[in-house]
Amino acid sequence: MKAKIELELQPFSVPNFVRPVENPDMSRDQLAIPLSALDPITLDRLCDDFRTAVFQKAGKLMPPTAG
Repeated sequence: MKAKIELELQPFSVPNFVRPVENPDMSRDQLAIPLSALDPITLDRLCDDFRTAVFQKAGKLMPPTAG
């Protein structure tokens, strides 16, 4: 017997800040950068990297994109 259960999932949490790679020359003020301080290209790249990492972690191929 098989059963299919549908669940409503909560979306991933969106952070308010990004953290730079640690660098001993940075001050404590530079440890968290608000998303609003990033340019759209950087935000897009971070989103792409996150999406790729999610699919890799799940062991799944990304679906084809319309383009």
